[in-house]
Amino acid sequence: MEIRTDSELGRSLLTERGMQWLHAHSGDPYARLLRAEDDDRRALGARIRELGPLYRSRTGAWVTGCGVLGAEILRDPRLEPLASYVGRAQLTTADADAPALPDPTARDAERLCGQALGRTADGFDLVSDVVRPVVVRTTGELLAVPPERRETFERLCGAVAPALDAGLCPPTLPRARALIDAVEGLRSLLAESAGSQAAGMRACVVGVEVTTNVVANAMLALLEQPEQWRLVCDDPRRAAAAVEETLRCDPPVRLDGRVAREDLELAGRTVTAGDEVVVHIEAANQDAGPSRDPERFDLRRATATGHLCLLEGTRFGAVAPQVRIFGAAVLRALAARAPDLRRTGSVVRRLRAPVTQAVVRFPVAA
Repeated sequence: MEIRTDSELGRSLLTERGMQWLHAHSGDPYARLLRAEDDDRRALGARIRELGPLYRSRTGAWVTGCGVLGAEILRDPRLEPLASYVGRAQLTTADADAPALPDPTARDAERLCGQALGRTADGFDLVSDVVRPVVVRTTGELLAVPPERRETFERLCGAVAPALDAGLCPPTLPRARALIDAVEGLRSLLAESAGSQAAGMRACVVGVEVTTNVVANAMLALLEQPEQWRLVCDDPRRAAAAVEETLRCDPPVRLDGRVAREDLELAGRTVTAGDEVVVHIEAANQDAGPSRDPERFDLRRATATGHLCLLEGTRFGAVAPQVRIFGAAVLRALAARAPDLRRTGSVVRRLRAPVTQAVVRFPVAA
């Protein structure tokens, strides 16, 4: 990891944030997404699609919301994943070439979810009291983290949660330093555990956040449409379909960046080596295709496949088994043990989180 003084890192972060702000004020839809304020993100995605299959943002990045082109970009070996950086300090070595994770099992996630629900009062926070702790603890067991190190592991997983967003949306200096320290702490801890450190970092930095987000987004959609939640409660096998429909309709990773290894042509545009290419996954999933009414969450949909979230062979595809198995297991446990779950307040999403739009507050009662 590159070491920088606070002054150097602070200037770099401030410059990047300032440039994003200026470009957003010019009306550039991608820059407005990165600003991550109160803009209608679906409207911005639609605007990106209107600008053509590939447009050059004022930020310098090439951006697409096209489903077909997006799939080609994410699988193109000439485009390498944009690493997660804070002020150009690399945060993770978790990439698609890292060794595979151990096979996850649903049993532990369902058991831990049941235990977590048993400790809650009448009113609780679905994300902070149940979903995130369950996903983190299940991941710790998957990675064989020693029992005496579990508390530290759980704390560090919480501290690295903003890493995916920090790659495209520079945080403040204190948050950047805290994030860098947490990543280094995780690397050191995982070096003590069995298995590949790179695979472990991928599971913690990517897998935990994506799994937590997909469950939160799924529950938000299900509780807003009680008839859909009843389908899962009546038939827990629909939990897997709920995960897949969420990946399509409200993906836990909305933007995926690549860097060109060489000069190449994409959609008739010349992309130069070193250029950044970003796939707006959410917009691409809503692109015209076989799905009718693509913005609508519907478990009765014949198929939710064909979306770009967690594509095989990509850095996010590498955690797909973890996300799908743990996510469905938590949803099954919630449906079995809390079928009368209801939202009791406003859902709050993390500030400056254009990639994940992560839910950090989800008040409910059972």
